[in-house]
Formats: sequence, C-alpha cells, structure tokens
Amino acid sequence: MRLFILFVSLVVSIPALADTTIVSLNRDTVYARYMTRGAWTKPLFSKERLALTDSALKYLPHDAYLWQQRSMPLIKQMKYEVSMQYMDSAVKYNPDKYQGYRGVLRCVFQKDYKGALVDLLAAQRNFPDGENMDHPWDYWASLCYLQLCMYDSAEAAMERVVKRDAAIGKDWGPYLHSFYYGVALFEREKFAEALAQFELTLTRHKLFADAKYYKALCLKAAGKKEEAIALMEQAERDLKAGHSFDDDSSIYEKFPYQITDWMIAGSLYRLKE
Repeated sequence: MRLFILFVSLVVSIPALADTTIVSLNRDTVYARYMTRGAWTKPLFSKERLALTDSALKYLPHDAYLWQQRSMPLIKQMKYEVSMQYMDSAVKYNPDKYQGYRGVLRCVFQKDYKGALVDLLAAQRNFPDGENMDHPWDYWASLCYLQLCMYDSAEAAMERVVKRDAAIGKDWGPYLHSFYYGVALFEREKFAEALAQFELTLTRHKLFADAKYYKALCLKAAGKKEEAIALMEQAERDLKAGHSFDDDSSIYEKFPYQITDWMIAGSLYRLKE
C-alpha cells in the first residue's frame, strides 16, 4: 500500500515539474515561435508583446537583440529607467553593437548627456568610422555637448562631421549636420559663420522652419532687423505647416534646439518692439 501511494505521488508530481522546466530550443525556433509569429504581430505597446519577448528571453537569456527588443517599446513610452535596465543587458552581451546605440538613446530619449558621452566616446574609440541611426558618433556627441553648454566641444565635433561629409562629396550632407554646426557656431556668437551654415541647411531642406528661426536670429545680430522679421514670419508659417524635424526619432522626442510656436512668438515680439 505504501509503495502504491509513493508511485501515485511521483506520477502526480511529474506534470508540475515539467511546467517549470525550460526545454532547450534552437535560436531559429525561439525567434519563429515567440517573435516572428508572436511579439512582432502584437501592437508595439501591448502587454502581449512584452510577455512574448520575455518568453523568448527565457530560452535565449544571452541574446543581446532580444534585450534590445524588450527595451525599445518602453523607451518610446518615456519609461526611461526601466527601459535602460533591459538595454544594459543588450550592451552586456554585445557591447560592440549596442554601447554606441545606448549612447544615442541616452542622448535623444533619456536626456542623460553625460552618460551618453561615456557610451558614444567608447564606441568612437572602438569604431572610429562607425555611426548609428545614419549619423556618425561625433554628431551625437555634439548634441550632448550643446546640451551641456560645452559649445567649443560641440563646434569641434560637428566641424569634424561636416568635414567628413565634404570628403564624401561637395554637395553631400544631411541637413541636420549643417544645422547643428550652425547652432554650435551661433552659441559661440560666430554669427556670420552660423548664418552661412543655416543658408546651406536651407538649400538641403528649403522649408525647414528651425533653420529659418536661427538664421533670423543671426540676421538680427547683424543689425538686419527687417530681414529678420520677414524670415521669422516665414519660420512661423512653415512650422505651422509641419516643416520641422523629420528624423525617425523626432516623432517620439523633441531634439535639442527644436523650435516651438512660443519661441517664434516671443522672438517676433522682441523683433517688432
């Protein structure tokens, strides 16, 4: 009788044991089951998506890309600290790929500019010609320097960016590179040089309200008040029409020096005094 009871107890306990045991699955199977046919079919901010990604991570806890996927929806919801806990794991398991990327996220989303510089400068040391989100490391570092009021460093970093662009081709270069070089020069009160960069930016993005705004301020500094007012009014119209930043991340976050309606209104008021 005792042996029978022991046998029944063992049989009953087996399913419970199986429920807590992770059966080994290869990477392709995990991705197909939990990501391709799972998480990636669910809305970006849904609990189902996060849960399916968690399931994939149970099988592949050292997969850096899965940690990045777990982090990404959270950072776009401005849940920065929680998101970065997952991003830290992505960097842990693949620092070459994700440390610079984490630096960009810290710059654009989290606004942790000192922390961003640590990551960006490390990535630059390891991969001097590398880039992330279509911009070189110096571009992102320059944005951090601007936000830390380190304008000389911002100018030097962005100068390297535009020189790199020029080496590729005389007329080549993303409009944001010349724009932020102009901003750095503007902050150093090099208004004539800044004006030239904003004019170059406007040849690349003719309706870019932000460039018109800062160009108008340069005209004001040069004593050209009427031209400044006319251009500031253009910037106002262009901004209302939606002609501002179109970087992929700008739909989630405002970028440094991105203008607003109230900035234009205040500048126009002072120009017309």
